[in-house]
Amino acid sequence: MTLMEILDSYRGRFFFTYSGPLLVLCLVQLLFLCCSAADSTVNPKPLAPAFVILGDSTVDVGVNNYLATVIKCNWEPYGRDFVYGNLTGKATGRFCNGKLISDFLAEKLGLPYPLPHGDPSAKGTNILQGINTASSGTGWYDGTAALYNVASLTQQLEWVREWQHDLLDVIGIQAAAAVVQDAVYIVSTGSNDWVNNYYNNLDLQSRYSKAEFRAVLLDNVTRNIQALNRIGAQRIAIVSLPPLGCLPSQITARGKGDRRCVQWMQDDAKTFNDEMNGVISKLKTSLSGTTIVVLDAFSLIFDAFSNPSKYGLSETDRGCCGTGLYETGIFCTALKHTCDDASQYLFWDSYHPTEFFNRQAADVFWDVLKQEFKFGTSSTLQAEDRLKGIRDELR
Repeated sequence: MTLMEILDSYRGRFFFTYSGPLLVLCLVQLLFLCCSAADSTVNPKPLAPAFVILGDSTVDVGVNNYLATVIKCNWEPYGRDFVYGNLTGKATGRFCNGKLISDFLAEKLGLPYPLPHGDPSAKGTNILQGINTASSGTGWYDGTAALYNVASLTQQLEWVREWQHDLLDVIGIQAAAAVVQDAVYIVSTGSNDWVNNYYNNLDLQSRYSKAEFRAVLLDNVTRNIQALNRIGAQRIAIVSLPPLGCLPSQITARGKGDRRCVQWMQDDAKTFNDEMNGVISKLKTSLSGTTIVVLDAFSLIFDAFSNPSKYGLSETDRGCCGTGLYETGIFCTALKHTCDDASQYLFWDSYHPTEFFNRQAADVFWDVLKQEFKFGTSSTLQAEDRLKGIRDELR
């Protein structure tokens, strides 16, 4: 039975005699029941009503499949170890041999994996519990996305707004506002601004010093978080830059031939992350009622690179696909040899981690999200007045 059929079955009975917070709670609970029945892998009691994902290839689950860009990976051997219903073993557009960190986080939330924007099935009741707008190749700087004809964060925010209006059409304004407010939003991006734009872009370098470009990016971090908040996001997680100098592709392209992390790139990433933490600290103060957390990808990946046995790994300075030195995307194909056991590798291709590491990273990030987002409490029932602005925005 669909959600609308469930709602229709209550028409004229007690359900529609209630209003305000209780009506919202009933609607959202029915939403969970409906979607859980359709997907047996979903927790019947999710910890959040929806999961909304923005960013780049670290969290893209197939958005670029529907864009006219070369930045995609919907071919073998990508997805060879992916296990998820009828998508098992298929290259979905994830830059990984299997699941991404965001996939594991969805499981922990008790939610289905959000469908990618552009997927023909991403409509109606299929997107009531979230949407994924992440587009590989993008960054905090919209000019980075333009280089590769992928979706900028500005575009992704518009898609999130479209998702919110789709919610409104299916479950009504009060319930939609409650879902929007209590959803978890994650933004994972930033690496492309440096390794696939600034470091290679002489024009950009002539216009901005590193410090000036960093200031532009941080201004965009502020504006995008504020924009998310304006459209109702109250639980926002931002993923830091990873250790850029430890990516196998960057060791190959910019290292000294010894397969060690490139120190000046490490310093750039650290500086950016430190300053971003300061920006977000200010936003925490100015955006009352909003919880913003930073997920520290830098420390986690660098620790795995430096102490592989701690994570059950044996290979950290090259990827599993091909030579592991440069292959990613169109250079990682079925024609390339891949390692037999990806779980021994930190990286699947020369940019992106394996499913084995992603699972461990998700465990670490989940501990942070549980502590900061205080799942199991409903801000909807405690602060009904906070819904008013969201309802106005959705109208």
